[in-house]
Amino acid sequence: MSTLEDVLRDRVERGMGGILFDIYCAGYCAGAGVPDATPHSASMRSLIWLLADRHRAECPPVLADEIPGWLLSLSRQVDAIEPPPAQGWPV
Repeated sequence: MSTLEDVLRDRVERGMGGILFDIYCAGYCAGAGVPDATPHSASMRSLIWLLADRHRAECPPVLADEIPGWLLSLSRQVDAIEPPPAQGWPV
């Protein structure tokens, strides 16, 4: 387990889970292309930058012509959720 995981787990156990929410909000804003207007301390900005950099290194961006597997699986699940209408029946 990395030091970062140890720190986050310790904070959650001590009731300081707000840091995780701040990280989530920063990640959501970054993913949505919206600037994060939350005032962060210098150490929090460093942590968010570190997490973002680690994510970029471990999860390269999906190319525009690649369809994610989870999206493809949704089309296969449609018939299980709502079966197609029987032939001859109005839709």
